[in-house]
Amino acid sequence: MSKAEAEFAQLDAQGWELYHVAEDPAENHNLAAEHRDRLIALIATWYVEAAKYGVMPVDGSGIARMASEKPLIAAPRDSFVYYPNTQSVRLFAGARALNRPLGITADVEIPEAGAEGVLPCQGTSAGGFTLYVKDSRLHYTHNWVGRELLHLASGVELSAGKHELRYEFEPRGQPDPTKGNGSPGRL
Repeated sequence: MSKAEAEFAQLDAQGWELYHVAEDPAENHNLAAEHRDRLIALIATWYVEAAKYGVMPVDGSGIARMASEKPLIAAPRDSFVYYPNTQSVRLFAGARALNRPLGITADVEIPEAGAEGVLPCQGTSAGGFTLYVKDSRLHYTHNWVGRELLHLASGVELSAGKHELRYEFEPRGQPDPTKGNGSPGRL
């Protein structure tokens, strides 16, 4: 059995869930164990439709596919400037921040009354990062594939005035997308 086939066998054996979305739209209560007969009927329907539309074989390497490099439609860049009060920049159009050396500098002016808010952020509920000011300190939070929030806060309070705030990431190893892990590194 190939690795992809083994991953699919595990996904097929353990990955099926059943929800009553009219009563549980957030899918908090998996009903698979309570309604095993209904689940089995739906799985059979899924296989019929999957064969009909030629989507087999299916593999469980979604995280590895998401983390892999994609082709760019523009020449690579090593510098991006983002301005306040603009719309969000889609992942494919912005700085490529995954698994590579990264430095972010934010020029800010803190008023006497203090300030709070997000500087840059990138990602979705499935993963990403944000650099922000809260409680007079610079913070960095990394969402690791929706499973864990990693947080780092500056030990220095920000006073009123102009500041250049900086975050840097230096990779210290190779990513392992097959296990859902990005590059280990130093912040």
